[in-house]
Amino acid sequence: MRWPNNAWLVWLPGLVFVAALAVQGLVLWFENQSRIEQLDTEVEVSAHQAGLRMQTWVNDRLMIGTFLISRVENRYSEPAEYVEDARELLDALGGVQAVNWADAGGRITIVYPTIGNEAALGKNLSEHPSAAVRETLRQAIETRRPIRTPATVELLQGGRGFAAYFPAETGSGELLGFINVVFRVSDVVENCLDERFRENFRSAIVTEAGQEVYASVPGESASRWKRAQSVDVLLLGRSWTLIIAATRLADGLFSGLTAPRAVASLGVAFLLALLTFSMLRQGERSRQSERDLVQFASSVHEVFWLASPDFSRIYYISPAYESLWGQDLDEKIYNEPNWWLDSVIPDDRERLESSYRKLLEGGFRENALPLHRIRRSDGSIRWIEARVYPIHNPAGELIRVAGVDEDVTARVEADRERENLMG
Repeated sequence: MRWPNNAWLVWLPGLVFVAALAVQGLVLWFENQSRIEQLDTEVEVSAHQAGLRMQTWVNDRLMIGTFLISRVENRYSEPAEYVEDARELLDALGGVQAVNWADAGGRITIVYPTIGNEAALGKNLSEHPSAAVRETLRQAIETRRPIRTPATVELLQGGRGFAAYFPAETGSGELLGFINVVFRVSDVVENCLDERFRENFRSAIVTEAGQEVYASVPGESASRWKRAQSVDVLLLGRSWTLIIAATRLADGLFSGLTAPRAVASLGVAFLLALLTFSMLRQGERSRQSERDLVQFASSVHEVFWLASPDFSRIYYISPAYESLWGQDLDEKIYNEPNWWLDSVIPDDRERLESSYRKLLEGGFRENALPLHRIRRSDGSIRWIEARVYPIHNPAGELIRVAGVDEDVTARVEADRERENLMG
């Protein structure tokens, strides 16, 4: 397929339009990458802050068990004394499901607060339905050290949570019982991750065994979250992993493309394409005018030329120069601005130069130069009639001089012959 000569007037503006849109797309991509990096940093910082807040919050409340153990042997002769201390501690800290007392056999004999924990009263932890609870209690008895369940379990009060056991001993090492501190996972999340955090981030908690014990979006696995961050939370010797991800994702290329911006981008691309088309069209017209001029100049016998006002530079000489002057029209002519004077007969040269200076000084009110003779390269003489025309810029300054040289030898000779016949 052969393209028309001016096909580029169509495809080049189209290419500019596409390129302008591509630049806009590249800007959007860089902006989106910046938003992704910013969001990743925000998620990472928020994950560490949330993990530290959760770890501090839970560990502060586990200190309740440590405090109560220190007072078991000497203070708690009556259940009411234990309840009084437990109430003061929970009033100060709060967020704990229960602070219970279990005897050395694991039977819960005191629950606080009573409301919401009635179902646990009288139950034996060594007979708990959860194997994790039974195993944790056994380890607490053997090691006589505080320990918590490794994963969330079904609580006796209902719902899921975890529990810590603090063995209480006499000075002689006799086991008196256990302080049993119970947490609901939902309470931990609600107290550690505020409403604004839960609006901006999805969160999940995974145990050491890989059990997902909490998910802010039920039924949605945290392993499928994009650009998630995780942090370990150490709680009484056991570790949880807190995973968070932003609820809003910035990984969409056009997430920053609003309707006004899209319209503006298309408008800019269209204007650039239109400007390109206009410039190309104007250039094509100028080239066509130049081609027309060259074609016209080639078809006439007069010599057309264009030069600087002082003739220090020649811009154009028509092909008729070759037949009139008898010389090839090559670069040498353009590099020798005085070609037109060098060929003038010496008797006419001074008169011709003087006349051109007067025209130049007078602002070209007249445009005819005196009739003069030139010597061709073969030695023959030709009579030349020349006219010059000024060319000004928009400010009115003279920037070019155009001229037309015509061979009038035949007319001059005819006039002389007629004069001789009449004389």
